[in-house]
Amino acid sequence: MKETRIHAPGDVRRYVPKARGNREDPDPVVVWIKQPTERDYRAIACHAKDVAVDGGNGDDPSKMRMYFSGDDIQAKQDYTVERFVDKVENYSADYRDKDTGELLLSVEIVDGETLVQHGNQAIVSEVASEIMWGSKPTEDFAKKFVALSPGTQAKTIPPGGNAKNAKSMGSTSKETATVQTPTLST
Repeated sequence: MKETRIHAPGDVRRYVPKARGNREDPDPVVVWIKQPTERDYRAIACHAKDVAVDGGNGDDPSKMRMYFSGDDIQAKQDYTVERFVDKVENYSADYRDKDTGELLLSVEIVDGETLVQHGNQAIVSEVASEIMWGSKPTEDFAKKFVALSPGTQAKTIPPGGNAKNAKSMGSTSKETATVQTPTLST
C-alpha cells in the first residue's frame, strides 16, 4: 500500500487562514506549519483527556470508533497548534478597557503557543484542521498525480460499491467511476 501526502514530514509550509476575512486583508495573518509525521498524526489522534471507545463489530479494530468530549476536541486543537505551528506573522491581540477603550495589553502572536493563548478561536480551529487534513491529496490532485505514480493500477468501483467489489481496468459508463488504487508491496 502506498500513502500519498502532498507535503513531506518536517517541511515548513506557509498557510493563510480564511477565518474572519483574513485572506482579504492587505496584511493577512500568515501561519508557518511544520508538517507532522505519521507518528505525529497518531499522537494527535490519541491526545485526549476523556476518550470513549465503541468496539464496533466484535474484535475487528477497523470498526472501532473514538468519541471525544467538547473539551477534548479543544485540547486536541491546542496541542496540535502548539506543537506544529512554527511561527505566525502579522498577528497581535490587543486587550482594552471595556469602558474607556484604553489599551491594557498588546501581545504579539508569534508561534503556536501564543496563537493558542491569545488567538481567535476560529483561526486556531482552522489552523488545527489544516495541520491534520491539509496534506491529504485533493481529488483533483489524486486524479492528476497519483494515477501517474508507479505501482498503481486502475480499478472501477460501481456506485455504492467498494474496493472489494471493484473490477479491473477503467470504465466509461456514467454509472461507475474510475479511480487509481495502489498495489501492495512488501
